Amino acid sequence: MNNDDLIRSNESSQINRYIAIQLKSKSLIDLYGEMAQGIVDVLKPGTVLDFGCDSGALVSELRNRGILAFGMDRSAEAVSKAELDVRKFLTASPAITSAKELYDLIICTESYVETGSIIDNPFVESICQHTDTVLFFLTGNLRTPSSWARIFADYGFYHDLDRQIEVISPCCVLFRKGEMSKSQIIYEYERVLWQSLMEIRSRRSFEVDTHFLLTQKEAESILLEMQHHAMGEHIAEIYSSRAWKLAQSLRRLREFLIPPDSRREKMMKSILGRMFVFG
Repeated sequence: MNNDDLIRSNESSQINRYIAIQLKSKSLIDLYGEMAQGIVDVLKPGTVLDFGCDSGALVSELRNRGILAFGMDRSAEAVSKAELDVRKFLTASPAITSAKELYDLIICTESYVETGSIIDNPFVESICQHTDTVLFFLTGNLRTPSSWARIFADYGFYHDLDRQIEVISPCCVLFRKGEMSKSQIIYEYERVLWQSLMEIRSRRSFEVDTHFLLTQKEAESILLEMQHHAMGEHIAEIYSSRAWKLAQSLRRLREFLIPPDSRREKMMKSILGRMFVFG
């Protein structure tokens, strides 16, 4: 499947639209390579399970970076299309319950957890039983991040608000297992909310200051233009005055009687010079 086919097949959800947009300027390998590098740089997992791995592109890129990555997908057909060097690390399975190992990270997309409007709670539970960290991709057309945060919180997993995972994808949320009291949860959310509010206020202040400076510059530009216009009118008024016309007539008379660079002009300058010296 080439990039054009992938672009056409990835237009039904937010994450797929993001992938489709990215594929207009880069290859699928480059896209998954960037995602894999982001996972390595930000999360630094040793072992990874990608549920919904399709043909294993992300698994392959993670393994190229030294990560023990494995993949599962409900579609045996999708797994069968994987390259031979990565196919042995992929499994066709309807659920993660068939996995016996614990992983540093499990990657999953919400479309695998929700069918229609029904949440597959046993599937969410199976994810949480096999890892302490979940990288959850949102499709954007099922539930909001806050809804998924509540669902994962029922299993002791909370939204990690400090990790900058936008470098992986703008469509994912990171959930981590942790024992948190209500007061701790409130503190963490209020802390990040306050930081966000401060950033918004700072940006607004910057925008106001920038708007003021632009308005000031615009006013100065208008004033300068008005001054130029007034100066132009003043010059035009001078050129049309009787005094200017008389001065031009005298200049022409002088050039006629005493031509520039002529012997007559040199003689006149000599006479006038002597008059000032002895005057």
